[in-house]
Amino acid sequence: MFWVWLWGSLVGATDGLVWSWDESKPVRYQLETSVETPATHTWYGLRAKEIRAIRQTMELGVTCVGTQEGKRWAVNCSLDAVRIRGQGVPGEEAELQEVMDQSVALIAGKSLQIIMGPHGRIKKVELKGVDVNDGRVGIIAENLRQMIRRTLAPMDLQLPKDGSDHDKAWRQKGSPLAVSLFGDQGTSGGVMMKHQVAGVDGDSVRLVTEARGSMALGAMMESGTTPILRVDSRGRSAFDTNSGVLDWGEVATGSAHGSANLDALSGIPPSSFYSRIYRILPDGTDRLPEG
Repeated sequence: MFWVWLWGSLVGATDGLVWSWDESKPVRYQLETSVETPATHTWYGLRAKEIRAIRQTMELGVTCVGTQEGKRWAVNCSLDAVRIRGQGVPGEEAELQEVMDQSVALIAGKSLQIIMGPHGRIKKVELKGVDVNDGRVGIIAENLRQMIRRTLAPMDLQLPKDGSDHDKAWRQKGSPLAVSLFGDQGTSGGVMMKHQVAGVDGDSVRLVTEARGSMALGAMMESGTTPILRVDSRGRSAFDTNSGVLDWGEVATGSAHGSANLDALSGIPPSSFYSRIYRILPDGTDRLPEG
């Protein structure tokens, strides 16, 4: 799912754009992502199975509590519900689901920790409660961590330094999750992400996001040829200025081979993903907008 945003006139200066987790008020979220990997992505089983997937989806039900540690936030989330599904290459579909079910069992009931900067940039995502002393488990856990990073892309939302947009768009620094590679290889460059207020309804501030960048695939650097991917991302979200957390958000990210990439000759497109997050209120209703 992709959107085309028209950067029109702003709605007037908006204040109160400040992350403010309250550790006495846990926040429930539903996290979902669908990752397309036409060139295949490998899922590892506990017993020496390696199965290829061209599509993988993850759904997480989490309860998060944020604690301020100096200038940053440590957000700890229990993994209350975990669901992983996928589409394997022909002949490997049944084994793929078996391997994915093992991954679910590995992290269900565990937790994750999100280290967030004072203005909302996600700096680190870690799985907690998973014993990675076994090398095989460590590989599986890292694969799952990369999927979880995809689900959190809409939450990686840097707000203005002083909590006001001053009637203009603002940039996000660093390497946002929305324009990162699926995996831990590669180097980002020329990343630009901008956020803008699109509307205000009481305590709910609607935002739109545009991002683009280039990625050098690190696995090929030693060979003397470095494939380059062009990455584009669009997002929209709603921030609750009363509670100081995100109500909902969604991100769609696609990539394309650079003009000099030999991989482009294969005709197989690079990966893309769509992610969304939304709050679940105490009464069981959610903050996901219609449409």
